Order: sequence, then C-alpha cells, then structure tokens
Amino acid sequence: MATATTTTSTTSGNTPFESLSTEVQAEVRRLQSERKLAKQVKKKAKLGPEDAATESDVVAAVAAAKAPSGAAADPKARPSASAAEGTEDEEEFPDRISMDEYFEACRGCLRDPNLEANEENLALVMSVLQKKDPHSVQLSRCNYFQFAGGPKKVWDPVFHAKLAWEGFFTITSSRGREPLPELQPFYGVLTWPNFYKSRHVRKTLQRLRKGGKEYRLVSSWTQDCWKRLNDYHVVQNQTNWLTLKYFGTMQAASRDPSINFRGHCLELYTEEGTEPVAGEIGFSVGKVYTSLSGWTGARTSEAFGTIQLVLLGRCLEKKGYAFWSLGHCYSPQMEYKRQLGHRIYPRQDFLKLLHKHRGDFRRPTAGSEVFEPLHDETLMSSDLLAEAPPDEAM
Repeated sequence: MATATTTTSTTSGNTPFESLSTEVQAEVRRLQSERKLAKQVKKKAKLGPEDAATESDVVAAVAAAKAPSGAAADPKARPSASAAEGTEDEEEFPDRISMDEYFEACRGCLRDPNLEANEENLALVMSVLQKKDPHSVQLSRCNYFQFAGGPKKVWDPVFHAKLAWEGFFTITSSRGREPLPELQPFYGVLTWPNFYKSRHVRKTLQRLRKGGKEYRLVSSWTQDCWKRLNDYHVVQNQTNWLTLKYFGTMQAASRDPSINFRGHCLELYTEEGTEPVAGEIGFSVGKVYTSLSGWTGARTSEAFGTIQLVLLGRCLEKKGYAFWSLGHCYSPQMEYKRQLGHRIYPRQDFLKLLHKHRGDFRRPTAGSEVFEPLHDETLMSSDLLAEAPPDEAM
C-alpha cells in the first residue's frame, strides 16, 4: 500500500515535489493522507460477529463490577505507562504509532440491545471498564460502543455531550445514520511544552513573525463552516462522517447552559480575505479542546492548513486550555499531528489526564467560578504571535 511519505510524486503543473518548501511538502502529505484515511478507517472498522462483545460479557462484567474489591486481574493485562511508573511525565510517551498497532490494541464493538443510550448506562459502562476482572478486561478490548435506542435517544444532545466528557471520540456509522462512539485505545495529546519543542511549529511561528502578514482566526458557530468541511471531505474522501445531523446535535448541546460542553467552528482568513482558507470543527469540555475534523482550500506556498493549526494552538494556550486532544493518532496517516508535537497516550493515561482538567459535567449554579471556553470572537495573528516565545528561546 502506498503511503503519504512517497517523495517521487509531483503536484499539479508538474512541479517537482522536492523543490517545494518544507511547509508545502508537509501540507501536500497531509492532504494525501486525508484522501486515504476514510477508506482505510472504514476497512479497519469492519468488525465481524466474532469481534462484538456479547450481552453475556456485559452482564458478567457488571456483576464483577458490583463484587467486592480485590478480584484477580487478568495477568495478561498490561498497566499503562504512568500506572507502571507512578508518574505523569509526558516524556515517557512516544510520538508515533502505526495504524496496525492502533487497531490491533482494540478491535471489539459492544452491541447490546438492552443498553439504551442514557447517562446511567454510560456511567455503568465506564465503571465496568475501571475493573480488572477477566470479563472487564475483555470488555476493555472494545473500542466501539453502540448504545441502543431510536434516533431521538442515540442523538440526544446531552447524551452526546456526556460521551465527549467521558473521553469518547464519536464518529458515525458508514451510512451516517447513527453515532458510533469510540473509546480510543490511544489518543494524540498535545501539551504546550511539546508544542513549542516541535521544530515544525517553531519554524511556522518564525515564518509568521518575519513575514509580517496578518491573519484572522475566527471562532463562530456557523453552518457555513460545516458546509465547507462537508464539501472538502466529499471531494477528498467521497464521504463525511461529521454529518449535518451530528453538527446539529453538537449545536443543541452547546446551547444548553447547564452542561459542560461547547462546540466550535474555527476558520482562518487572510488579512483582507472575505472567504476562509482553512478551518475545523471541534469541542471543549472544561479545559480540554478536541479537534474533530478540518478542511483546507487550494494548496499554496503559504500552507494555510499549517498556519491555522499553529495559530489555534497559540489561541488555546492563551485562553488557558490545559491540553489539546487531537484524537486519532496513527502515522503516516496522521503525520501532521506528530509534526505539531503530539504524544501517544494509552487510553487509561488519557482518561486520567482528561479527568484532571474536564471539570464537572453539570455546570454549577450562577456565581460559581468556572472555566470559560472559546466563544464567538476574532483573534488576530499579531496578537497571538506577540506573546509567543521569542525565536532565540525556541
């Protein structure tokens, strides 16, 4: 299978690939990877009946969860890195994992017609996954968790938000008709020290400061952003898992002031441009921002996709976010995330970090101090770059 790292290809106009700047080469590779990603993920995610966790597995695991503590753990279950070492030192986490390694870690799908989509059952599943008895270990090998119920239940905005709060990265089924929550085996986590250690990020920041061009990063929840993202992915991948139904569910959840969830549309404009040149859709739970899906316009030497990501990183740090969750993290398909400085966190390590910074799901009453996520606003690149570490310190 061809990979996105091939260096013998050429861009439109027969320009030699090797003659392009490093930033443009990275952008081209990212776009090539995105074209292949949907088909590859779909192929990997096709699970047979033998991969599904049965109702008896769930019942047994629930029973074990209610049993007294001290049950024997599966001797084959390996502790996560931080659990084994008793530290949260981010340096211990690698920056690369292959697609095969990613999907071999978890290849099961929980399908139980009696497990309706509601907060109580979600809490039950999460409590079971924390146990170490053999049945629970078997359940922990699932990455997809399909809850039962009609469209009103499975697309309930509060339930969708609670899934995000618990660490699920929800996509949609191949036909886009129902949500497919994934509790990933590994997560791409970008902390600010690693962001600034990235050579790719440092070069982009230097280029932006020396170039003198102004950009606008606009945060505004708008269906136009979804349409641009949808058009991009339909052309590139023939499908878009972030459907309009999904977008509407996020919007409804964001409008509920009682819950800790906020959806975001973030788009990059040039100084005098009237149309955005790159953008993405993501969400916040507490001090954690998660990127869901993005798009870019026509390829140019300015590498707008890279600029949008680097300025977004600056924006998130400035706003007080603890870290940036980049979701799926395998290379070479997600190489641009590694270039940003992400580290590969196993599930339990990610959930531990998420719990530390997500806050309560139900927002406290008025007057209590809570973290304020991104809201509708325009941020200028000159303001974001002014507080960035100076060139000589990077």
